[in-house]
Amino acid sequence: MTEEQQLLAALAGTDRSERYSAMISIGKEGLKQHEKRIAGYLSETDTELRSAAIRVLAFYWRLPAYRDVAASMMHDSDDHVRAVAVMSWASYSLHSRDPDTMRTLYQTLVDDNQPRRVRGMAYNSFFTVYQPTKAPRVNNRAATAVDGISVWRGRFLRSDARRGTDSQEI
Repeated sequence: MTEEQQLLAALAGTDRSERYSAMISIGKEGLKQHEKRIAGYLSETDTELRSAAIRVLAFYWRLPAYRDVAASMMHDSDDHVRAVAVMSWASYSLHSRDPDTMRTLYQTLVDDNQPRRVRGMAYNSFFTVYQPTKAPRVNNRAATAVDGISVWRGRFLRSDARRGTDSQEI
C-alpha cells in the first residue's frame, strides 16, 4: 500500500485523530487531486476536522474557490475554526500589503468580543500580509499586539498620505 493509499484509508476511517492527521498530511503533500474529498469536511460537525479542511484548501493550497469559504468561516461558532479561517483567508494576500485585508485583520484584532485565539491569529496574519522587515518596538520594549498594529497602522496611513491616495481609515 502506498503512502497516499494509507492516508486515504486513514481519512476514511473512524478515528478522529487519524482522520485529522491524514487530512493535514494530504495538504502538506500537495495531493490536490483529493480536493473534493477534503472539501466534504467543510460542513463536518467535528470542529477539528472542519478546521483542518479549510487549512488544507485555503492555507496550504490557496485554491481560489475557497477564499470566500474561509471568509465566511471567520464567523463560525467555534473559536478554533474562526482562528484557522482568519489565517487561511489572510494567506491569499500573503506579502501583498492589501489595505482591505489589513483593515479586516486590524478590526478583528481590536474587537474585544473576539476570543484571544482569534485576535492572536489576526495579529500574526497581519504581519504575513504586511511583511515588515522587523517587528515593531514601542518605547524601547517589544510591542504588544495592539501596540504593534498601531505602529504599522500609522506607517501605512502616512505612506498613503505621501502617495497622495485617499485611503479610508483602517
